[in-house]
Order: sequence, then structure tokens, then C-alpha cells
Amino acid sequence: MLTGTTDHSESGRQFLQSRMASFGRLLTAIVWGGVLLRLVGMAVKGDWSQTSHPAFLALAGMGFLFGGLWWMCRRDAPLTVRRIQIVETAVMVASAGLVVWACQIIPLELHPPLHALIFLSALLYGRTFFIPSTARRTMLLGLAMAVPLALGIYTLYASVEPAELREIYAPYREEVQKIPNMAVAITVWTVVYFGGFVALCTLGARVIYGLRKEARNARMLGQYTLQEKLGAGGMGEVWLGKHALLRRPTAIKLMGDHVGEKTIARFEREVQLTARLTHPNTVTIYDFGRTPEGAFYYVMELLDSGNLEDLVAVSGAQPPERVVHIMRQVAGALAEAHGIGLIHRDIKPANIMLCFQGGKHDVAKLVDFGLVKDLSSDVSLSLSSADTISGTPLYMSPEAISNPATVDHRADIYALGCVAYFLLTGAHVFGGNTVMEVCVAHLRDAPRPPSERLGEAVPEALEMLIMACLEKGPGDRPQSAAELETALRALALEHWDGAWWWDEFGHLMQERPRSQTETSQVERSLEIDYVRR
Repeated sequence: MLTGTTDHSESGRQFLQSRMASFGRLLTAIVWGGVLLRLVGMAVKGDWSQTSHPAFLALAGMGFLFGGLWWMCRRDAPLTVRRIQIVETAVMVASAGLVVWACQIIPLELHPPLHALIFLSALLYGRTFFIPSTARRTMLLGLAMAVPLALGIYTLYASVEPAELREIYAPYREEVQKIPNMAVAITVWTVVYFGGFVALCTLGARVIYGLRKEARNARMLGQYTLQEKLGAGGMGEVWLGKHALLRRPTAIKLMGDHVGEKTIARFEREVQLTARLTHPNTVTIYDFGRTPEGAFYYVMELLDSGNLEDLVAVSGAQPPERVVHIMRQVAGALAEAHGIGLIHRDIKPANIMLCFQGGKHDVAKLVDFGLVKDLSSDVSLSLSSADTISGTPLYMSPEAISNPATVDHRADIYALGCVAYFLLTGAHVFGGNTVMEVCVAHLRDAPRPPSERLGEAVPEALEMLIMACLEKGPGDRPQSAAELETALRALALEHWDGAWWWDEFGHLMQERPRSQTETSQVERSLEIDYVRR
């Protein structure tokens, strides 16, 4: 078997098959176009005897060959790399045989080998620039095509009398007289010239395939290969990646080229701080580093389900026992972060993933620590200005709006209360068309109780706990995430088992993140320097 690609990944296989199908389609169109022109000419002359002519039959045969190549490599019929290469080899070698067979009827005075050389060289040359292939495969494929070419030419000239051949090549009488076997000489001459074209195509394949390999390697970050873009945000892009050796799918967050040094420093701090967290409900960081160009990236576990925003979009307001089940996990993750002096500052449904993991349903994962504040660090080293409002307006605490310098871990508790409210009612605590409207509501307005918003009863203890988290004053809320987690555990609600829900709606959670529309300004993470404003 003629091997010829070092990229046996699924994306590499798909690319090879699509290019092969396109090549087959192009050749089919060209050849059947020629057949159609011949048929039109026969119709005009009223002579259909040419349909049995070897040249016409060879042309039609190649049309079927190339059409078969196109059909077998079509998009909805996945083939392995090995099978694609076997099909291609068979088609190319059979095409060479048909060309040489058609040349049998060309008068010797018109030099049949020259016609065969022109067609086969053009075919191999076009294939070189159309199909991703190593130099080795291109060379071996060209040599395989040379076999029917050599056999056909030798058979053709071996059946002709030497005297007749010498008469045809009369202009070269002196040289011809010295050749002991004209059939062998012409065959060798044909193969040598075709070998020159094979060498040229081999060189071209080496250059083209090398450039494509370099482009593919440019999509690698260390031992990780970027496969598919999953999303983008203010701090960079998120890609689906795979480790070269472990073959483990991962999510890779990559800093964009448009950001400044301050943002890069914050991005690097994000991974360093997040890597300190080990709670099972916090996203796990595997690795981090910089590209040769200096762009920072980090690698985290792949969470291939949706977030809490998707959850509400898929099935609306959630039952109280599920809300408690999810909030307990997030509160536990925050308790660990707060315990080492980290404030998330961007708690919202989009930053809490809901997964099926380790055989368990509804595993919550807290992600995106891009706006985290480290209370344990020296203020002079802080990358966040005391005059900067940071967070997402719909989930921002009053003190984060009015006096950002005083923000502590209780701002995360307020935001988590907003998330619980959103899950329980399917609506935000405060709405508005602009950032200003939402911020003013957080500062001034009293939230409507969930039962009033829903128009139905809600477990009183749960409603009281959520409303306590939404108090304007930090001192009136639960004073720690650990305290909130304990209070959630104490609620006398039924145990939540989400197996049935995932069986019915799980596929919608996985599909929605790829198709959801752009979020509004009040739903995005923002940083506003209100002194400069």
C-alpha cells in the first residue's frame, strides 16, 4: 500500500477525503465534458460509429473512474486514510492504463508516447497540487503509473517491424541504425521523460505538504493541538485541544493579540490563582505556558455540557431541590477560594457549568476567574484599580457598584443569590436595557420575592435564604460561603436526582452553546473605570 500522510487525525482524514472528492469531481466534469463534445460532434455528422472507437471508450472509462472516486469520497461516506489511498492508487493506475490503450490507435507518425506523456503528466501534476500528500507517496504513485505506461508502449512498438520503425524515424537515421531494439529504446525514452515529471511533482509535493504541516504545527501549543474554537471573551479565546501523548480532550484558553500588557498580566495571574484551587466543583487547571510569539495560554479540563444560562433556556425555572443541589456545590467551591483570600467577582450562570461527570449528574463547575481579586496580596501589586467597577451588571453587588475598593467575599454571596433567584424563577433579580438602569436597581430597589415573581409557593426557608443573600448591606447577608453552604444543607428538601432530566434534555444542553446568540451588554463581564468616565 502506498502510504502518504502523517496526519491520521480525524480532521486530517476529513480534509484528505474532501480534497479527494473535489479532485474527483473536477476530473469528472472535465472528462464528461469531453465525452459530451464528442457526442455532439457525432450527432452533427450523423455518424455514431465513433462510440466504439478506443479513444472514445477510454475517455468514457476515465469518466466512470473519476466519477467513482468522487462518489466514494463524498462527504456522507467516511473512509479511513488507508482506504482513501487505495482507491486513489487504483484510479490513477487504471487511468494510466486507459490512456495507453487509447494511444494504440494513434498513428506512429504522431508519436503516441508523447500524447500519453502529456495526459499522464498533467494528471499527476494536478493531483500534486490538489491532494495533501508526502513526497514519498507522490513518487511511488508516479512510479506505479509508469508501469502500465511502459508495458503499453513496449507492447505497441514490439508489434511493429523494425524496418517500419526506422522508416518513421528517418530524420534520425544514423542514430536509429545504431539502436539494436527500437521498442525497448522508445519505452525507456518514454519512462525517463515521465520520470522527470514524477521527480518534479515529488519536489512540489514535498514543498506543499511541508508548508501545510508547518501550518498545522502552528496550531500547536506545546504538547497540545488546537482543534476547534469553542468561544471567545474579553480575556481571550477558548479552544478544544488534545494532548499529543495522553490523547485527552481539553479546553485551552488563549490570550488574544489585541490586548495590552496589563491584560496579559491579569490573564497570567488568573491561571496561577485558579491552579491553587482543588475543590471538585472548581474547574481543574492542567497546564499553562506561552507560545513562541509570547501569547499566554492555559489548559483546563473540558466541560462539554452547558452552563446554568443554558439550563434555564432549555427547561425554564428549576425545581427548588435542584436549585439547592447546584448552589451547595458552588458555595463549596467559593468557600475554598475565599479561604485563601480569592474573590471571584464574576459569579453568574454563564460561569457555572453543569456536567455529567464521574457517573454523577448535575455536577457544577465554577469557571472563569478572569476578574478574581486576591485579598491576600499587596495592594500596590494589584492589577485592579480601586476606581474600577468589575463584574456582570445583572449579578453585581451594590458595594461593587458604589464603592469597589470595599468589595470582599460577600459580593460573591450576593451574586450567588442572584444566580439562585434566576434558577428558581427563570428571571433576573433586576432587569434593564442599559448598564446604568441595572446598576441603579441593585443600589436602590428591593427585589421581589421569588414566590411573588413565580406566582406560586416556594419553600419558605429557601426563599428567606435567597433574599438574605440579596440584602443591600454586606453585613446583612450570610457572612461566608461556608455558612451559606451549611444553611443550604440544612434545608429540608427532597434529594435531587437529575438522571431523568439528562436523559430527556441532556443533548439540548450540549448543542445550545454552539448556536446561542450574542449576549447583551448587561449580561457581559465588564470593567468600568468610573473616574475616567
